[in-house]
Amino acid sequence: MEGSWEEKLYDEVFQGMIFYLRMRRREDLTFNREVLEEMIRTEYVKHGNGWVGKSPIQEIKEAATIAAYEHYLASWDECEDGT
Repeated sequence: MEGSWEEKLYDEVFQGMIFYLRMRRREDLTFNREVLEEMIRTEYVKHGNGWVGKSPIQEIKEAATIAAYEHYLASWDECEDGT
């Protein structure tokens, strides 16, 4: 059985964010744990703001982005590019 469009969107955004973080870590010498932690804090604030009137698509994208950032941070020390 195929997933719903919501599941597909979430997975697409999650995977896209993981790809972005891997690339950024390889190519941006200023990107470190502290920068990622600030990105996470910013996403949580963004996710909490404007809860009235947000579309389901926005909610899914924000949730997937936070999950990807948290996942990447948790795996930061496992290898050179955090994967």
